[in-house]
Formats: sequence, C-alpha cells, structure tokens
Amino acid sequence: PKFSPSGNELAVTFFDNALGAWDLRTGARILGPVTTEAPIAALCYSPDGKYIVSGLLNGQMQVWEVESGQAVGEALSDGHTKYVTEIIFSPDGRFFCSASSDETVRLWSTRSRKLLSAATYISEIGTMEYSSDGRYIMTAASEGGICFWEIVGDDEGASLIAHQLNGSYGSSPSIAVSKDGKYFATGSMEKNMHLWDVHETLESAQQQSAETGHTSDVNSVACSPDGTTVLSSSTDGSIRLWSLETGKTLGEPIIHEHCTSAAYSPD
Repeated sequence: PKFSPSGNELAVTFFDNALGAWDLRTGARILGPVTTEAPIAALCYSPDGKYIVSGLLNGQMQVWEVESGQAVGEALSDGHTKYVTEIIFSPDGRFFCSASSDETVRLWSTRSRKLLSAATYISEIGTMEYSSDGRYIMTAASEGGICFWEIVGDDEGASLIAHQLNGSYGSSPSIAVSKDGKYFATGSMEKNMHLWDVHETLESAQQQSAETGHTSDVNSVACSPDGTTVLSSSTDGSIRLWSLETGKTLGEPIIHEHCTSAAYSPD
C-alpha cells in the first residue's frame, strides 16, 4: 500500500493483479479496483497526488489518473524486460524514475510519459531515493554497489549520468536521504549502517561512518524530517537511533522479536 502525499488517500494492490485507491476521510473508492496484466511489484504517487504509476512483475508500467480513476493512455513503451523493483518521482514532479531486475534505471517524463534516458547497472537495484533538490538519484544495488545518477538537461531532453562510489559496502537493501540533502544512509546485509556526507558535489561524497551496532542484517534506514537523526532496523530485532552529524548511536535500542522496517511520522 502507498499513501498519497497529503495522507488523505491510500492505494492498495491485491493478489488478483488489481489496484485500488480510497479516500481515507470518506471511505469512498476513488480508483478501481482495476486489473493489470501481471502482479504489481512497485507503486508511487506523484508529488501533487494527481497520478499513480504502477510497475508490474512483467516489467510493464502504467500511469493512472486518480481523479478520473482511469489509465492515462497505453502502458509505457520502452519499458523494462523484467519486474520493476522501485518507482520514484522527482520532488518537482517533472520526472519519475524506475528500476528493475533487468539491471536498468530509466528516467521518464511525467508530462509526455516518454522514456528520456536508460542506463544499465552492474546488478539489480533494490532501492533508490531522489535528493531534496532533485539534481540526482541515489541507488543501492543488491550486490552492494552505491551510485549517484545525475540528471542533466531539462524536461524532454533530460538524461542520466552515473557517478559510482568506489569500494564495496555489502548488499544494501535500504537507502535514505536527509531533508537538507547533506547526508544519506544505507543499510547492509553485513550488519552495518553506512552514513555518507555528500558535501557540495557528487564527486566529493565521503563515507562518514560505518557503525556495527546491529548483530544481523540492517534491512531498513530512515532519516528524520528535521534532518538530525536516522533510524535503522535489523533482523536482530532492534531499532537504533543515530546522529546524522556524528554517526554515533543515541540512547538504547528498541527491542522487538523481529524488525523488517522502520519509519518516522511526519512530525
């Protein structure tokens, strides 16, 4: 399920390849349920809440208009050849980006729904995040690669340029960016939470900290809305709080039987 940016709507996928969305204030159905050709693997709202983009296990992608409850045109051409792992919109809503198990990243125009740029990576990308200024996308791959994708050009002429970070950081299933864009965090299957200081340019990104407070896989990281702390959750059953400035743990961990993800409330 995915909440709309306003938090007033919820989009839900079903096992029978259906997609639906509801107004949480009234309980009214505002989209579907509509049936897709294959199970939905990824879902994302546009920043203004007007559109939903779905990605399927067969690689197909479709844009949906929330107000009308209808598909916008045909399924996107030049789509992925394998299942879609992630979809994200740029902060200004001009672009959306998709990643797939076909080891490609694709940049699309929201206005025309056309493919603007496609790039092949070294392995499947599991998670990705836009920087707060919309200049670049950060991705974490299943085999441990971390990459900045710089967006150059405007609107229909935009393209992606890769800036690979050197080194091996273990499988990184999760990535999060601070609100001010200065830091980002990655969690790895090697028990580490990596914290990065981006500075002013992509090439100057430096690993600030690699902590080992967890005793098992770090499967989720999240930056606080005020940009001061980051949460990490692990299969060791703990949730830990870290300082974005120092990279050090804050207080004692919260212990549960098993943790699969962690998130901050907007406030």
